[in-house]
Amino acid sequence: MNTDIIGCEAAGTIPGLMLHRAGRTPDAVGFSEFDAGGWRDVTWREMTRTVARYRAALDRAGMARGDRVAILLPNCIDWIAFDIAAMANGLITVPLYLHDSARNIRFILSNSGTRLCLIDGTDRWQALALELENGTGLSEVWLRSGGKAPPTVGGIEIHDLAEVLRAHVRRVAQTQTEVLVTGAPGTGVSKVAEVIHLSSALSKGPFVKRASSGLDRAGLSAALEVARNGSLFIDEIAALPADSQIALIEALDGRGTTRVIAGSTADLTQASNLGQINADLFYRFQVMTVRIPSLAERPEDIPILFRHYVAQASEQAGLTAPDITPQVIAALLAQDWPGNARALMSAAMRFALGFREELAPTASNDLGLNDQMSQIEHSLLVAALQRAGGQASVAAQDLKLPRKTFYDKLAKHGIRAEAFRNA
Repeated sequence: MNTDIIGCEAAGTIPGLMLHRAGRTPDAVGFSEFDAGGWRDVTWREMTRTVARYRAALDRAGMARGDRVAILLPNCIDWIAFDIAAMANGLITVPLYLHDSARNIRFILSNSGTRLCLIDGTDRWQALALELENGTGLSEVWLRSGGKAPPTVGGIEIHDLAEVLRAHVRRVAQTQTEVLVTGAPGTGVSKVAEVIHLSSALSKGPFVKRASSGLDRAGLSAALEVARNGSLFIDEIAALPADSQIALIEALDGRGTTRVIAGSTADLTQASNLGQINADLFYRFQVMTVRIPSLAERPEDIPILFRHYVAQASEQAGLTAPDITPQVIAALLAQDWPGNARALMSAAMRFALGFREELAPTASNDLGLNDQMSQIEHSLLVAALQRAGGQASVAAQDLKLPRKTFYDKLAKHGIRAEAFRNA
């Protein structure tokens, strides 16, 4: 019997089949595509991560099961990844013909009830903007590369998960409902909760923070009173005593003048199943959720955040900011950062103070050598393009690479130089 075959019962769905394959042979090439830069291979591990990023972005965009999302891309890896992500989230995809007229595309979108459309880049968007901005029913347009669509449509670059998060936070802030903010430890749950408050109509009111553990009925009532006409943030909501959870439900039913924002680093679905959080309270907060992506989901942000934290720490300490070499970036990207932004900030502070040997990779990292080298190469290419303002020839000279080799590497990583022009 061939043990490499994954049966239908084991896979269950196409996304399930991909996950099974990624678990068995993560570093094997699962997909290949040909573009102007030549052949590009994508491993099962890379494909799984791309699908996960699209799924998280669709969740934050508020897409519900049965919603329709359109794809206007050339035949490429991202087309497949987005389609699998939409399928896994219970969405219906509407494939669009890349070279169809703007009028036909508008007709399809208008009559299919599509809420969101993924488009290849700014060139394609500019050709469609006048048609799609007017009466299609679209709530968002995502550009795979090359900048953002006009804000009237809420255009988002899909590869920038932090931008997706900011757009979602702005939408959530404008509502008056209770909000649940979730994320792994160290991602900044309380900070995002405060941003929601400051971006809302209640921003002039108080922002009050309380820990759930030990917060009894009287303490909860007092906190709600202090936060009147503002926002009350209750951290680790699953740790709120059972009696206080009932009191909070009663307070929410009373429709007072205080907005309640709950935070959690735990899996609340599991907590609800275990009876650790009142089901009514859980489903009440689940209506409006903000999930913060971990650094592992957006490794390209690690060098950017680290440079920012180092500059900040150096200024506070009255020191000259040390050079951040490619070797330092390589060491950063070789780690999985389970402590997320908080851990990265601590590492930056130690680096600014001269404790640089602590950036050595940890044994907890589960990435293979190929994946680690790929992350490092991607980061160096992006940094060079940022310095060169999107001028590929200048960036190639900066990295001391022949132009063809540089373009080959851009194609391999799906990076477009024009996306960094006028950035």
